Amino acid sequence: MSIVTKTGDKGETSLMYGRRVPKSDPRVDAYGCVDELTAALGLARSISIEKFLSEEILAAQKDLIIVTSWPRLRRTGNVMSKMVFISARRRWSTESRR
Repeated sequence: MSIVTKTGDKGETSLMYGRRVPKSDPRVDAYGCVDELTAALGLARSISIEKFLSEEILAAQKDLIIVTSWPRLRRTGNVMSKMVFISARRRWSTESRR
């Protein structure tokens, strides 16, 4: 299978909204690492037999999706609400285990 974007290579790749950056840009590496972590968590969740653990892994995956969308959220002004949401969910999760 071949995917052709017709944008050429030239050592660059596109981020959201078509912004071209060098493939050596730390953001490209970071997005790849977060993607791999999300996939590994998905595998762990798929084989987990503990409902509580599966729910916590899913919550972590959702947080990772929010983290990768922060550049877009920053432009739209939603970063603070997302950070408050993550913080509140983590606090609730920790308190409910006591």
